[in-house]
Amino acid sequence: MKKDNIDWIDLDIQDDDANTSAMRDDKPYEKEDFYEDFMENEDEDTEEDEDTSYALPGKKGGFNFHLIAIGLIAVILLVIIVKLVMWNIGEKDDDTIDNSEHFNTEAMDNIVPLDASDISETTVDDDLNILFLGNGQLARNKASEDNLANIIKRKTGANKIYNCAIDGSYMSMINETYKGSFIYDAFSFYMLTTTFTVDNQKILKWARRDLTERQGGVPADVEEALATLSSVDFDELDTICIYYDSSDYQKQQLPFDDANSSNVNTYAGALEAGLLLIKETYPHVRIIVMSPTFCYYVDDNGDYYSAYDESMVDWPMYVYVIHEQDTCYLNNVTFVDNFYGSIYGEIADKYLIDNVNLNRDGNELLADRFIYALNRFNEYDFSAYE
Repeated sequence: MKKDNIDWIDLDIQDDDANTSAMRDDKPYEKEDFYEDFMENEDEDTEEDEDTSYALPGKKGGFNFHLIAIGLIAVILLVIIVKLVMWNIGEKDDDTIDNSEHFNTEAMDNIVPLDASDISETTVDDDLNILFLGNGQLARNKASEDNLANIIKRKTGANKIYNCAIDGSYMSMINETYKGSFIYDAFSFYMLTTTFTVDNQKILKWARRDLTERQGGVPADVEEALATLSSVDFDELDTICIYYDSSDYQKQQLPFDDANSSNVNTYAGALEAGLLLIKETYPHVRIIVMSPTFCYYVDDNGDYYSAYDESMVDWPMYVYVIHEQDTCYLNNVTFVDNFYGSIYGEIADKYLIDNVNLNRDGNELLADRFIYALNRFNEYDFSAYE
């Protein structure tokens, strides 16, 4: 049952278009260095040799060891040059993307049961009901067999799947409060959670009004997602899957705010604010957060840049994933790391159909990772659906 007295952030509407603004350009937070190089310099003492020529027994004169050393160095350099020339016969195509970055980092999974006080706890349930919240590819082609939610339904035999993902939305909010300058803030993760936790329907009312005035009506896919969300029986719901792609990274939304961990204008802050509402209102529902996979940043010219690349962006993708994992850990929520643990840089091209979206094999892999986390502390029997 929903609780009435829950603290939540009431973000009042501001309709004055003259005072509206898109994403803030100023970034008051300094970029962290996650990889530091340490170098040690040593001073070397030199000593002068008094005599560099030594006579061998039974021989006149002697050998100049300086000349011998110079000769050896010349031979070594010649060998190196020859090897380099032979190795360089096969040159790398400059047009290919260097996607070979490798960090000695294991998957940052954080799989926890519903009740962390007993990690041996298991749950037996004949009916499995899952709610999906997210954006991007999860929100498109919802009837397709290739959709992640449908793959999970097929592999688990779930009783009900509620796919309420909305394309064009973000984890974070673009504006500090809801404004007509970006209507889809109403469908951001935190705002959606307020609709089914504290019954905040005014945000959806404003969004419908603005969409009708500016676009002639609410898009069919958005209306379908909202209708599905309103039909969820939360008393019977088992799991909420939160899976937002790299859209926040592509737009370079602030990933975190050290001064306010629940700042809804940041990626991690919006996640935390929504998680707190869900955990307080529906403590019986297990939450599984799926991180974005590896992706490419695309500039205005359409050129691809690795998500590890820091030359084109203020915040590389790994910053978002690390703070997403930290947020889940601090709030005792299961986190599945898809950036390092599922589709990472070295194998990404096998699964990506563009800079972000996955092919069927990619979604199958993510489905398996989700099911692994889902059943880590449960006793669902999925063998009949494999």
